[in-house]
Amino acid sequence: MLPPNSQPAITISYAYNLPAGITPPKSGDKDLPSSGTNTFPIPVAPSESGASAVTSTAYYAAALEAVRESRRQMGEEMTAWRDAVGDKEKNKEKEAASAKAAEEDEEDENDEVDDEEA
Repeated sequence: MLPPNSQPAITISYAYNLPAGITPPKSGDKDLPSSGTNTFPIPVAPSESGASAVTSTAYYAAALEAVRESRRQMGEEMTAWRDAVGDKEKNKEKEAASAKAAEEDEEDENDEVDDEEA
């Protein structure tokens, strides 16, 4: 049971364990935090009888809406972080492929020099 005058809420705490060098994604003009807590209130209204009690139907409808909002917001934030990490990984793969191609080119040049000397 909730303490008097408190509103029920869904609270999600998170902390992403990110690789080094990740640039935080933006939300508007602010960086998204890599850890924190988001709270989604469950707004409940008094029952139709005017009593302070809340009907279970109204409560669960409000709770369902809070769950939907929490999924939407957390999904957007996690997608932004996934994209930031994915972009970093793509760049790392491109750099590795470029380095390997440069190494292979150097080996080919060395082979050509050896062939010319023979």
